[in-house]
Formats: sequence, C-alpha cells, structure tokens
Amino acid sequence: MSDSVLRGVLISDFNIANLAGLLANDPEKPTVEAAVAPFGQSIPALIDGDHEIWRGDPSFAVVWTRPEGVIESFHRFVRNEPESIEAVLREVEEYAAMLVRVAERLRTVFVIVAIELDDQAGAKQPLQEHAVQGRGVGVIGDHRVDCCR
Repeated sequence: MSDSVLRGVLISDFNIANLAGLLANDPEKPTVEAAVAPFGQSIPALIDGDHEIWRGDPSFAVVWTRPEGVIESFHRFVRNEPESIEAVLREVEEYAAMLVRVAERLRTVFVIVAIELDDQAGAKQPLQEHAVQGRGVGVIGDHRVDCCR
C-alpha cells in the first residue's frame, strides 16, 4: 500500500455513504479509499473476516453504530418491551468482543457509539455506564460518544 493512500472500512447501522464520499473527495493527503459495509449488514460485516469489505488490505475501520441498531435486546429495552438488563449487558459484551476481533486485524479502529440523551435517558443509563468502563468518552452536542482504541 502506498503511503499516500489509506484504505479503510466503514461499518454502520445507518447510511454512512456520505462519510465515504467526504473522505474520497478530501483534497488533502493522504488519499482515503473506504469500502462501505452494505446497509443493514453491520453485524455480518463485523463477524465475517472474509466479507467483501475486508478485501484490499484495509488499515483502519470506522464502526459507527447506535446501540438500538446493533443490540436487539437494547432496542426492546428502550421501547419499554419486556427485557432484562442482564440480557442487554450480555449482548453488549458480545458486540464488544466483535469489535475487539476487528481491532486485532487492523492498525486503527475508530468506534463511535451515539446515544441520544433524551427523555429515555434513564432507560439508557445502565448501558452507558457499562459501555464507558475503561474507554475514552466524549460528548458531542446532545450525544454521548464512546470511543476506544
């Protein structure tokens, strides 16, 4: 890979193609080429090391998700459907393990977990407390962002 080209992977549970376009059209060096995981396929892309997005020897990944978009039990929990916090935390651990496996393959991984702080903040708080242990945390606007490695 040329020093003037960075190849990466963008994985999200929403349409992240705009970020790929911004990166591709940035006139500054290095040039960035980013493969985008298919819409709605963030978990399969994280699990499958042979997925097409990993071709081309990427050196970085951006994984930008919403907890309710990748953790089914959390989705139920915030919709006030029957769900235990234990189930939510178990799925959070499973998701974190997927991210660790990605980090073992690449030089750099940016993980962004956007949690809206709204009227449901009380329901989301247990996940926030669990997710931030041992990781850098920041707030952008009304969103709490958890970043690791």
